[in-house]
Amino acid sequence: MDFTFLRGFTAGQCKLAWEKQLDDSVSYRYDGFAEDKAEFLEMIATQSMKANGTATVQIQDNTTMIFDQGTYTGEVIGKDFQRAFLSMWFGDKPVTEDLRLGLLGRV
Repeated sequence: MDFTFLRGFTAGQCKLAWEKQLDDSVSYRYDGFAEDKAEFLEMIATQSMKANGTATVQIQDNTTMIFDQGTYTGEVIGKDFQRAFLSMWFGDKPVTEDLRLGLLGRV
């Protein structure tokens, strides 16, 4: 999944935005989520985001790989984190209902 930012942000602003969205929209929680979330946040915003910059999250097998503006920054291991991350869009508290329906092809 590629996330394109239409304007520039500092690394701190990006991290805060991701943290707020994870806190507000992740509906699947598990023991160890707080630690995995902290690890993810350290990797997703390692530098200031340029306008039209991209953060990428790739899910493969048991690994969630993170790229900050094309640079590989690390990975979170485990299916639980993958399920939690995807629950931001497909869970009980999606970012927006319209976005969830659009991703599911129901709009």
